[in-house]
Amino acid sequence: VEFSEADEMVVAGGDDLGERKRLLAERCDAIVVMPGGVGTLDEAWDAMALSQLGMANKRPVVLCNVDGYYDATLAQLQRAHAEGLTSKPPAAIVHSVGDVEAALDWCE
Repeated sequence: VEFSEADEMVVAGGDDLGERKRLLAERCDAIVVMPGGVGTLDEAWDAMALSQLGMANKRPVVLCNVDGYYDATLAQLQRAHAEGLTSKPPAAIVHSVGDVEAALDWCE
């Protein structure tokens, strides 16, 4: 599914995770996180950390929580906030939706 309002679609691939994260921070307006493996989780946590910390290169982050894939991630963020480890509640750090179309709608 492609976002019709985008100027261009950038897919950050390759073998250099640092380069992938740099591309995400520099070239996007929002980060849509699909279910994925360790690299995807690293990129998602990095993007959420930028948001939590209020860094200049932060981007809005939306988790595509298909079949509850990111339920544990959201629960961890909630626990961290409840225990005073984050200054922002999860909803101020990341948005969660159930499918790709809802994620793209949220980006609009």
